[in-house]
Amino acid sequence: MKVNRYIYTSLLTALLIGWGCLLSSCTDHSEMEQPYTGESEGEPLHIVGMTRTGDETSDSDPMQGQSVQLFLDDGVKTPIPSEAVTYHGKTTSSSDLFGNTTTLKVKPGADYYVFGFLPSNANAITEETNGNSSVTVNSETKIATMTIENLPSLSTKDVCVVIGAKGKLGTNEKVDVGSFKYHAPENTEEGFGVSLLVDHLFAAIDFNICVGATYNAVRTIKLKKVVMKSTSVKKVTAVITLKMNDNKDNPITNVAFTPSETAQEEMTLYQSEDVNGTALDVTTPISFTGFYGAGIKIDNTTSLGSTLSIESTYDIYDKDGNLIEANRKAVNNLATVLSNISRGKKVNLDLKVIPTYLYILSDNELDNPTIVVE
Repeated sequence: MKVNRYIYTSLLTALLIGWGCLLSSCTDHSEMEQPYTGESEGEPLHIVGMTRTGDETSDSDPMQGQSVQLFLDDGVKTPIPSEAVTYHGKTTSSSDLFGNTTTLKVKPGADYYVFGFLPSNANAITEETNGNSSVTVNSETKIATMTIENLPSLSTKDVCVVIGAKGKLGTNEKVDVGSFKYHAPENTEEGFGVSLLVDHLFAAIDFNICVGATYNAVRTIKLKKVVMKSTSVKKVTAVITLKMNDNKDNPITNVAFTPSETAQEEMTLYQSEDVNGTALDVTTPISFTGFYGAGIKIDNTTSLGSTLSIESTYDIYDKDGNLIEANRKAVNNLATVLSNISRGKKVNLDLKVIPTYLYILSDNELDNPTIVVE
C-alpha cells in the first residue's frame, strides 16, 4: 500500500493513491508592494505570495484569502508580537493593502526570520480555552521550535506551517525550502512584501460516496450529513521542530502532538444544502475532505487514526419517491486505512451504498443498505 505526499489534482483509485510533491513558490508580485513612509517603527509586512506544497501546478491561486499567524525574529527583540496576516492574492494591488493595521513592522535593511502556521484561527482563543502559540529560535543550532496550543485533533481545513520565506522574487524565482530569512530591502521604493511556502501539518482523507448500480435501479439514497469522530482526543498541543538550512531540505524534522483535552471530538465533513438530502449517483460521487493530526498518540501504543470513524446519515426512497426509511445511520471505522498514514499524506477513500446482499434483493435487504469501503 503506497501513500505519498498529496497533491490536489490526483487521480482516484479504489482505496489509496500516492501523492507526489514538488517544493516551489510564487512569481514576482511587485505590483502589490508599498513604499516605506519613513516611520521610525517601520512599515507593515505584507504577504505578497503564498504557495502550498502540492499546488505548484495549479492555474488558480488556491491560497488566496488564507490567513496566517506570522512570527518575526530579528535576533534582538524576541519575541516580536505575532499577528494574523491575510494573503490577498496574486492580483491584489498595493492600494488594496493600505490601512493594514498589522503590528508586524520591518525596517529597511534589517534581517528577520519569518515563521507561521495557518489557518490563523486553528487554535482559536475562547473564554474556555486560551489558544496560545509561540516560536523560539536558536541562532547557533539553526533550530526553531513552534508550539501551537489547543489545536483541534480533527479539521475541515488544511492545517499548514511555513517552511520557507523570502522577500521580493524575480521572474521564475522560488522560495527556498528551509530558508526562513527575510531581508527588508534598503531601497524603500521596493516595499515590504514576503513570499511564503507552506507544508501540510495534518494528514488528509478524501471521501467519495456513491451508490451501487444494481441498488440504484430500485432505490434512491439521499445523503444528508457525514461526521468524522475521534473517541478520546479533542485538543492537542503541537510542537514542531524546524531545522533551518540552505540545502533546500524540508525543515520539519519532528512533529510532536500531546493531548490537552481528552473528550470526544466530532467534525461535520459534509452537510447537504437540501434539507431532504442530496441523491447519490452511480458514477459521480459526493466528495469532501477531512484532516486529522496523524501521529497523535492516545497512549503509548494507540494512534488517533486507529480510533477514527465516520457516521453517515441518509434517507431511503423507492423509485416512486416514497420515503421508506428516514435518518438511517451507517458507521465506517477508519482504523485499517489510516494505520500507516503520517503527516502530509492523503488517503482516497471510495465508499458505496449497497444492500446487505447484492444477490438477494428482497425487501429486507433493499431497505437496509450498508455503506462499504471499496
